[in-house]
Amino acid sequence: MPEWLKKLLNKFEDPQSMLEHSYKELECQVINLRKEYAASKAREMHLERRLADIENSPETTALLETDLIKQRAASDALRNSMYAKEAEIQKVYTKKQVSIARQKSGETHSSDPTRVTLIIIAIMTAWALIGIFINIKGH
Repeated sequence: MPEWLKKLLNKFEDPQSMLEHSYKELECQVINLRKEYAASKAREMHLERRLADIENSPETTALLETDLIKQRAASDALRNSMYAKEAEIQKVYTKKQVSIARQKSGETHSSDPTRVTLIIIAIMTAWALIGIFINIKGH
């Protein structure tokens, strides 16, 4: 069996490591979204301060107002993305904690550890048969 397939199967057989990997990825994404959101809010505040300047010409004021509207929309979109990722990370964290609790209690996620491997082999076989069928039908 190729080494890459062994690594892939090992990941599928250990749901806790998959959850840990997902959790770490989501943490990084949330941190990046928070940074982007903070930068966006800073740009928004900067535009608001420039708008408050009394010496702006009407053209400059109109441009600043347009930029501020766009910036607020961008900030709102980032905030919504951040909230969605935070909800997603909470779900993964909960699954991770349940998995740890099951492991401590001696309970496993699936009754047969080879079940996942058999499912993967069955799926790969089905795809191979579909490919053969398509090739035969094409001729």
